[in-house]
Amino acid sequence: MQKGDTVVTSSYNSIFPQGVMVGTIDEARNNGTETFYDMDLNLSVNFNRLSYVYVIENFFKSEQDSLEKATIPVHYDEQ
Repeated sequence: MQKGDTVVTSSYNSIFPQGVMVGTIDEARNNGTETFYDMDLNLSVNFNRLSYVYVIENFFKSEQDSLEKATIPVHYDEQ
């Protein structure tokens, strides 16, 4: 990861759709002993300028989660 890389949502959950741009990396930090990075992002949306927001509820979330769990193959590194 480096400055300027694009950050998008993944398909690892059913809350956010896959491939939605979140922003770009401004700075990424790792202290060398952790398995994660702390990142500062430049968001792709200026939330102060939003006029309308649509909230959509997924009535089939539990069904979608169970189907995805049943159909997604397990990788050896996840066992």
